[in-house]
Amino acid sequence: MKKLTSLKVGAAPIAMGIAMLASPVMAQDGGIDCEADPSAQGCATETGSTIVVTGSILRSRVNQEGALPLSVIQADDLETRGVSTIDEAIQNLAANGAGTLPNSFTAQGAFAAGASAASLRGLTTSSTLVLFDGLRAAYYPLADDGTRNFVDLNTIPDAIVDRVEVLKDGASSTYGADAIGGVINIVTKKEVQGLHIGAEAGISERGDYGQRSFEATYGVGDVAADGFNIYVSGRYYKSDELRSNQRGAPFNGDARSLCLNGDDCLSSDTFLIVNGREADGSFYGVSGLQSPFLFRPDTDTDNLNGFAGGYAYAPNAPDCAAGTRVDLTAAEQAANAGFFDSPYSCEFDLYGTYGTNIPRSERINGTLRATAALADNIEGYVQFNYARSDVSYEFYGASAIRASAPAETGITFNVSPLYLPIYICPGATYDASGDPTNNGCDATNGTLNPNNPYAASGQYARVLGNLYDIPESSRYVTNSYRGAFGVNGYFGDGWTFDVSGTAMKVDLERTLGGRVYIANFLQAVADGSYNFINPDLNSQAVRDFVAPTVISRSSSELYQLQATLGKELMELPGGPLAVGVGASWRHERVNAPGADGDGTLDPNLVDPLQRYTSRVNPFGSIGQRDVYSLFGEINAPVAEMVNINLSGRYDDYSTGQNYFSPKATVEITPIDQVKLRGSWSKGFRIGSFAEFGATPTTGYITGTGTVPDSVAQAYADVGSNYITSYSLGLTTAGNPALDPEKSESYTFGIVAEPIRNVSFTVDYWRIKKTDLITGADYTPAIEAYYAGQPIPEGFAVIPDTPSTDPNTGGLIPRIAFVQYSFTNKDSGIAEGIDFAAAASFEIADGITWRTNLEATYLLELSQTVDGVKQEYQGSIGPYVITSASGSPEWRGSWQNTLDFGGSYVSLTGYYTDSYTTSAEDITGAGTKDDCDFSLSAHTVSGETYQCSVNSFIHFNLSGGVKIQDNFLFYVNVNNLFDKKPPIDTATYGGLGYNPAWANSGLIGRYFKVGIKADF
Repeated sequence: MKKLTSLKVGAAPIAMGIAMLASPVMAQDGGIDCEADPSAQGCATETGSTIVVTGSILRSRVNQEGALPLSVIQADDLETRGVSTIDEAIQNLAANGAGTLPNSFTAQGAFAAGASAASLRGLTTSSTLVLFDGLRAAYYPLADDGTRNFVDLNTIPDAIVDRVEVLKDGASSTYGADAIGGVINIVTKKEVQGLHIGAEAGISERGDYGQRSFEATYGVGDVAADGFNIYVSGRYYKSDELRSNQRGAPFNGDARSLCLNGDDCLSSDTFLIVNGREADGSFYGVSGLQSPFLFRPDTDTDNLNGFAGGYAYAPNAPDCAAGTRVDLTAAEQAANAGFFDSPYSCEFDLYGTYGTNIPRSERINGTLRATAALADNIEGYVQFNYARSDVSYEFYGASAIRASAPAETGITFNVSPLYLPIYICPGATYDASGDPTNNGCDATNGTLNPNNPYAASGQYARVLGNLYDIPESSRYVTNSYRGAFGVNGYFGDGWTFDVSGTAMKVDLERTLGGRVYIANFLQAVADGSYNFINPDLNSQAVRDFVAPTVISRSSSELYQLQATLGKELMELPGGPLAVGVGASWRHERVNAPGADGDGTLDPNLVDPLQRYTSRVNPFGSIGQRDVYSLFGEINAPVAEMVNINLSGRYDDYSTGQNYFSPKATVEITPIDQVKLRGSWSKGFRIGSFAEFGATPTTGYITGTGTVPDSVAQAYADVGSNYITSYSLGLTTAGNPALDPEKSESYTFGIVAEPIRNVSFTVDYWRIKKTDLITGADYTPAIEAYYAGQPIPEGFAVIPDTPSTDPNTGGLIPRIAFVQYSFTNKDSGIAEGIDFAAAASFEIADGITWRTNLEATYLLELSQTVDGVKQEYQGSIGPYVITSASGSPEWRGSWQNTLDFGGSYVSLTGYYTDSYTTSAEDITGAGTKDDCDFSLSAHTVSGETYQCSVNSFIHFNLSGGVKIQDNFLFYVNVNNLFDKKPPIDTATYGGLGYNPAWANSGLIGRYFKVGIKADF
């Protein structure tokens, strides 16, 4: 029988446009002529070996890659690029664009924290399909941005990955939903003989962010010779966290250096300024003051604007407690009079004390696989995978005092500002309206509140600040279980078949500490058990009561069966006409109810207010569906120079959706050295479980700008910001009637090999999406409410309780909630050009130079919203749906390797283009290149600066020495020149930098040593 070979693709871990098998027309694009030397690395080892290339169902000797823009990440050679994990290599791909989800986002509060995902073509994580050996994988239980399903790259079993094929073309005609931007197919090792071990350790030049890994794989048997192969494999990987205080400004939260010439920064940047101090030392105001709390007296908790006097530290408070006291000058005191009346500033560095830039990570995976020759020309396999990912971090102190949210009843539950009662007594409770006068305590049954410095004078204390003594912590533990089987081969008169199936489950447990549980917090305020005067004196029991640990569990499952049948029917002028058909069934299920009950939390913590006033991510979804599919493919070499491939797939969903996805591909080879290729396809993205069946969840926006000007002015005329200084709740629920998003894609390219072992590829691509699934525009509902008109269909507006302020009580109550769902509307375009070059030369006896270049130029990334086109290429947009990762126009890498017959030296450069910090989904159409609309600009003497983020380029150097063909020792120096990341204060994915493109810059120069041994 024929042995099914695991192919290798040479020393470069990412080969550009690699042809998987040699064709009689072209040498391998990676620079190896397999026809002239079939034994060369990267070529099939047996005459007539056949494989299935990603993007096709045909098992054929034809060079299918010729028509498909394909990149290959070779797992065995990751060390030559200084890469420790497959997900890191995928994140470095030039085709990975806006919306990518790196692990670093976890530490900044990502919705899908604990996971990593790619976004090919910048079309977000849900338009990139991830496969394991050509079969789908279960989704991560949490949705990206609370809406998009994706596969977590952290669950990849690195130790048994043979290669990762990245198809940069639409492939719904073969795989169905979600393959709009492309496909990432993780191909595992088919068989292993002997013992293979590897170990690696790394540390930054600054002595932090340590990494270590160990892997071992052992296999026996040769399928071709013995009729079987069994192997077992395991890998352990761990990386330390990188805390904010381990890096300099502004990546530690201190943005004072960003204020040019000592002038004031814009107020939008003050959240980054440590404790309110500018570069010249001047006092900035209350925004940076953290410890202890600021107090001001008040006699009327219903009137938010009717008191005089500024905030100050409590008269009996110790000087700054855990903070640093800085005395203010007379000028500084005068500048802040009326708002802040203390003679000194208390500085407490929350970011430096608690902040984390990169979370700690620990991964364990194991695999057992058995492959056997079941009959002549028939093989079968079973495989079991287990992967565990453990990601955790700490963040700065809890911030519940500044929270404000409407409760489900429509009552505004204010803790911003927080009023401390005059009296306390055991068992007292805080009124649900936020009024401390109704806590049940007075002079007859209570005592003066020791936390209220104005209690003796009969005044309430209004408080600002953070619960700095209660840091937040998060831990995400994912356990992934996967079983797969397959039987494939030949029968009859040249028929090929493949029957395979998989079952996979992902369990996620989130352990969240330091999230304030509002009911307990207000009880502690009412009975005086939480010490506001000096929080350092709070007992751990009080802290645990105020912010109890939250444990949330969710899961995702996938079951799939698939069968294909193929045959070469007849000879055409250019070769055999091949036809393939297939059918599949799969069941998908997600159970992620969110963080507000339904059995996922400690029952004692379930309370409607918990969802709104803590920092627990409330978004969740529950759903399941079955998908039935039929698909087929025809490959027709209609002429010696022309090959046509046609494919199509019909998918029918038990939830009511269906779609047919066609594709046509053409290859033209006018001369041996040149191949022209092009494709047209249609595809679709099915709505996620969150979009179809999200549990009703609420996010908040400030009232400013969300109400008609006439209404806002009516409140302003009576001296109130009541309608613009609160949090308006936007409650979304799933819409089971959603249609799929549709796409139409075009790709045109050329593959040229002017001389042997030198190749170039250029591909133009364009993808248009229609019927985008988005949240409905809630503005008309808001305008209709305040105008006294009927609320538009599909929306519900819940008013707040009327204002008790005598100045505003007669005006229309403000809105507490707007309820709505997802809808199909709008369209988007992604367009660009891919470049690749590969060459291999023997420059001396036994010395080979290999060079590989990959680059992507983004011509357009846009979305048309209500008829208005918003463009994002070259900017930090789209801001809302991509964690402000941005859309740089150029991304690329270039690797050069000297191979000394097993030993090597390799230098790889990575480049990401500059981009502006405007985003048209936030700042409006036509603003992406306008510095006046920058989200991070600074103004000095009327001139605007820092409205763009610089380009980032860094180099990784690696070297390895092969000893006696059994041992490879290697050393890597990542970020060789210690290039710092460009400053980006507009993104919310990182602290002062963009982790999507510049994580290695934050880490700095990094050293790794490793060994691989084969026995």
